[in-house]
Amino acid sequence: MGLIGIVLGLALLVWLALRGWSVLLLAPAAALLAAAFAMEPLLANWTQTFMGSAAAFLAQFFPLFLLGAVFGKLMDDSGCVSAIATFMTQRLGKHRAALAVVLAGALALEPRLLHRVKSIGDLADDTTRDRLAMLSAGLGLAIAHPLMGIGPGGVKHVYPVVAPPEALRRSTSHLHNTPLQIVVERGLPGLAAWIAIWVGFFGEAWRVLRRVPPSDEDGRALVAGSMAAVAAFLVAGLFEYNFGDTEVLLVALAVMALPFVVERDLAGAPGSAQLFE
Repeated sequence: MGLIGIVLGLALLVWLALRGWSVLLLAPAAALLAAAFAMEPLLANWTQTFMGSAAAFLAQFFPLFLLGAVFGKLMDDSGCVSAIATFMTQRLGKHRAALAVVLAGALALEPRLLHRVKSIGDLADDTTRDRLAMLSAGLGLAIAHPLMGIGPGGVKHVYPVVAPPEALRRSTSHLHNTPLQIVVERGLPGLAAWIAIWVGFFGEAWRVLRRVPPSDEDGRALVAGSMAAVAAFLVAGLFEYNFGDTEVLLVALAVMALPFVVERDLAGAPGSAQLFE
């Protein structure tokens, strides 16, 4: 029942958020709904679990978000990103304008990006060695427990025992790889169910994209952009357990809803996505 409550809470949160409700109100309501289905005491979960976790999240990430917002405003007012994007567009061509903007933003916001790209696969790099150690331990656990896995949240309890000697960290709650994390904790049936989510999404999104008329550029952009964003989310999941990050997963779920919003509007206004009206 607890799992049903979590699914219903997430579904309700996404559905109401797409209709303009504030997430600040929806998140506590969804958490209480999950607790109610799990037959947990609501007041205790509200005061001790939810509020404690929310406070810890704010303490850990609010300074980062604040500095990011200030830095973004500074870059915007100074015209730095625009200048870089203009330069790169002139070099790459107008037909690659989107790529130029993405590259310019990445280089401006993360100066160490090129260094990180060069260090991929470098066994002298501590991060690479640690990730390979997690991969080795995770594959061993998946082979040892193929059907049921070791259970949700089991990695943090088992990893200190199975971590290979070359592992830098002897304790971790996840393996920095979404498919590997799922198959380790939930077995092959869980991995198959997870893959089925994305197969179903891309199949339905492609069907919607084929239905959108070529004249409806906004609708086609929403559907194609949603597919591209979800594909990027899945690729990033090969290097980070982003399926376990609630704030990232909620954004991905909201983006996944866009093709179906476009499909809904097709019946009401053929040839034009009502989302922009």
